[in-house]
Formats: sequence, structure tokens, C-alpha cells
Amino acid sequence: MFNMLTSIMSGFRRILLQPRGNFPPFPVFLAFSACGWYDKAMKKRVAYYVSRKNPLIWLAALVMLASAALRIANVCGKGADAKTVWFLVVLPVVGCVFYVLNILCNGKDRFYRSSIPVFLLAIYYGIKVTLVSPYLWLTFVFWIAYLAIAAFYAVTVSGHVKSTIPLLLLLLAAVFIRHAVILKKRNEAFTQEDPSAAAACLFTDCAALLAAMGFKRGTGSMLELCETAKEQLGEEYAAKLHDMTMYNAQALFSSRAITPEQLAEMHMFHDTTLESLKTRCEPLRKLRLKWLNCLY
Repeated sequence: MFNMLTSIMSGFRRILLQPRGNFPPFPVFLAFSACGWYDKAMKKRVAYYVSRKNPLIWLAALVMLASAALRIANVCGKGADAKTVWFLVVLPVVGCVFYVLNILCNGKDRFYRSSIPVFLLAIYYGIKVTLVSPYLWLTFVFWIAYLAIAAFYAVTVSGHVKSTIPLLLLLLAAVFIRHAVILKKRNEAFTQEDPSAAAACLFTDCAALLAAMGFKRGTGSMLELCETAKEQLGEEYAAKLHDMTMYNAQALFSSRAITPEQLAEMHMFHDTTLESLKTRCEPLRKLRLKWLNCLY
């Protein structure tokens, strides 16, 4: 009996696995059917939300309010400058309050589609640019770009814009504009009329490039990196690093101004350091260092 059942099942197996006409073999046909069912099921909208009936939601609101109160109390007790108040008190407290209002008042509709954190992030970077930017027009451009990105994000996650391509294009444009502005400002510092100040800026940038390659001095002198640079970048580069460190000290602390020849050497050392960074880094890391860190 067992042999008979085995023979019957083997026959069915051969029949099911054989193609019939224009139809694929049965396992493939079954896989395509399952794939079609999976696609149809995945097209259904699934909404996640939080409810005020959950005691953990009230606990989360209590913790966020306590965090805001402690930040205010800490500043009132110790005092702080305007930058600290904005970055470490005002914006975090506003974020905590909005978070509490979001989960308690609108948690069923917009908890996972809220754009408030993105707007707060835009405001944070806008204030940061305002504090360090020397140009009013540059501050205005950055504010417009940050708020526009936040607005596009809001209309995208709310469903008013079905495609995310405009948001991605806006983000790419912001990255390109930021990169161009930072490099322009840096090149102006490298080519300023004061040769000592230009040499100091070039050496500071060289230190940042070396740090990106893993040569970190901490709070010590750049001379501490000469031995490591000799092992990894060559004896000639290590000798140049020693000389450029002396030039930087002269530019910062000496009454003797940097000569045009010394400035030209500093430019060449900067170019050599930049080329070393490009050749030593992997492609993805090079993209991050160029477009996000804006090192070159």
C-alpha cells in the first residue's frame, strides 16, 4: 500500500511540475499567485496611533514635562548666555511641550505624521547660522532653505504631495548650496590680504583634514603627529608638517609676518594633505566628507 501511494504521489508531482501550454510549472505559478496576493495586501493603508487610554502615554507626557521643567530650573539657578538659552532651553522645552500636546490631543491622527520635529530642527539650524554668519543675505537664504525643506516635508507626510521627488530635489539643492557657500567662505579666508592670517587658516584646515584621516592630536601640539605621519605618509610629508607647524606658530604668535614664499609653501602643503585624504578614504566616506562635512 505504501509503495502504491508513493507511486501515485510521484506521478502527481511530475504532472504538477510539467509546464502545460503557455502556463509556467505549478510551483512558479503558485509563487506568482502568492506574490500577487502579497502586493494586493500591502497596498492597504495601515495607520498607527497612540491612545490616551494607555497609561504609558500619560507617563511619557509626565516625563517630557518634567524634562522641560528641569531645564528651566537649571538655567534659572546657574544663569546662561543667549546662545545656551536658545539651544539648550527654549528649543528643547518647545519640543517637549509640542510632543506632549501631540500625543495627548492629536495622537490618533498625526502622531506618526507630525512635522513639528522637522520644523524645530530647521529653527535650530537657522538660529545657529544666524549666530555665526557675517552676512545678512546668507542668513536669509539659509532660513528660507531650512523652512522650505520643513514645509515640503510637512506636505509630503500629510499626503498632500504623493511624490517625494520634490522634497529630495530640495534637499539636494540645499546640500549643494551649503557646500558652495562654505567653500567660498573658506577660499576667501585662504586668499585674504593678510598673509599671516591666511597661513593660519590654511594650517587649521590641514589639521581638520589630518583629523579626518585619523591623525588626531587632541589638545596637544601638531608636532606630536610628526612621528605617526612619518610612518603612514612618508618622511618628506612629516618634515613638511614640522615646518608648517613652525610657520603656523610664527603666523599666530610672532611679530614677523609670513612671507609670500612661506604662504606658497603652506598652500602646497594644504594641497598635498587634501590629495592624501582623497586617496586614503573609501568612496562613501569621501562623499560624506565632501558634501556633509564640507572638507573640500
